[in-house]
Formats: sequence, structure tokens, C-alpha cells
Amino acid sequence: MSAIAEYLGALREDLKQGDYTEHTHWPALKTMLEAVGGDVTATNEPGRMVCGAPDFIVTRQKIPMPRFA
Repeated sequence: MSAIAEYLGALREDLKQGDYTEHTHWPALKTMLEAVGGDVTATNEPGRMVCGAPDFIVTRQKIPMPRFA
């Protein structure tokens, strides 16, 4: 099964519970981003930075990626 299919399946399972928020879905997003990105790390709620307080940051060798490509 592809990483995206697994991500969508995880979202479906979260939604079945009925008591979810945006944060409920973040573990599935982190797993999917790291699976499709190869050697990247997705960090949920990293510390504040110049741009503010992002929900996620995707890095490669600890260097923030300007876009996920």
C-alpha cells in the first residue's frame, strides 16, 4: 500500500472515532511526509522561529526545506 493510501486510511479511522480535532490527524501526516520524502524529518509543532509558530516543519539533515519536493 502506498504512503498516501495509508495516510488516507489513517484519516478515515480517525474520523470514525467522532471526537477528533486538527491535531488528531498530525501523526498520520508526519508518517506520510516522512514516507514520501525519503530522508526527511517532519516535526510537529517545532519551536518558534522567524516565520512564527508553524504546525509542521520538514527538514533534510536538520535544514528546513523551503517546500516539500
